[in-house]
Amino acid sequence: NNTVDSTNFRPGEYTVTGSVSRLRYVAYSARDYGTVFCWASNIVGHQSDPCAFTLQPAGAPDSVRDCVLTNQSAGSLHITCQPGADGGLTQNFRAEVYTGGSTKPLRVLEGMSPVFTLEGLAPGGDYMVTLTAINRKGISPPVSLEAFTLKVAENRMMAVSGVSSSQPEPEESADGTVSPLLGVFL
Repeated sequence: NNTVDSTNFRPGEYTVTGSVSRLRYVAYSARDYGTVFCWASNIVGHQSDPCAFTLQPAGAPDSVRDCVLTNQSAGSLHITCQPGADGGLTQNFRAEVYTGGSTKPLRVLEGMSPVFTLEGLAPGGDYMVTLTAINRKGISPPVSLEAFTLKVAENRMMAVSGVSSSQPEPEESADGTVSPLLGVFL
């Protein structure tokens, strides 16, 4: 069945072997897409509600969804997404990493699943990650994710003998002793 007409397949167009029926069908034009119905029967009776198989032309995949930044470090990001509909064909996934306002990707990764680990990034960097799905018919609309790497912890130097310190020295009284109130305050 399609929106224009309905056609019955002739017995030579399909095979029946035991309880398995096979139909090899190729759609050549837009009118060849629609729904294929099949009914079964045996000595007990006939199937009242048919099995239905919808045939539709392949297309570009849908966008990835539910993207989550699952792990961040000073030099890496881990992103996990769920795939959208594949458009009827095998799809691959691409992650393009951009730095602040750049139009040229810093890094491009591709894979069979929408899970990416981006390594070798600068600590404390802000990034835009664009994720797409790709098949032979096209590319999905992009999904953008803002991400940042963590800053490296700053090392604080303690005053070492002979090295000046940024800590103020306690005030001494005229007799060379430190005021107890000032000592408690410091």
